[in-house]
Amino acid sequence: MTKSKLSDMTSQELLAVTERMTYLRRNLLQITQERFAKTLNISQTYLSQLENGNRTITETVFDQLVSVFLINPDWLLSGEGDVFKPGSDMDTEKILLLQQEKALSDVQAAYSLNADDISLIRWYLSLSPQNREIAFKNLKMLKENLYTL
Repeated sequence: MTKSKLSDMTSQELLAVTERMTYLRRNLLQITQERFAKTLNISQTYLSQLENGNRTITETVFDQLVSVFLINPDWLLSGEGDVFKPGSDMDTEKILLLQQEKALSDVQAAYSLNADDISLIRWYLSLSPQNREIAFKNLKMLKENLYTL
């Protein structure tokens, strides 16, 4: 079914499909081209060409997107309906968790943090705003005490 729909699309419609794919990668999943391409078993160069409008999406890549990321094919084709397949466990909360994990991973890489450092950051972020304020005040006092030693 998707094969005949893709083959019947104009170049503008195919470009819109790749724009939705790019939106999915950048805004919802927030993953790198490298990771996205690897997951789809395509080269990063090919993905870049797709996202820049230099290539059109193939039936194979379309089918991989739908199956690997549980994408609603109607949304991918037309932009209508939910992004994810009905019944999939990909919802707003799961996407938010993926985004948070990506952000933590970026911080870990940027500052050469170990697992304990990340665990501490996760703990802090899990606190309520009131408890964060208390924890921050205590950390500030600890910092001042460490500098006076």
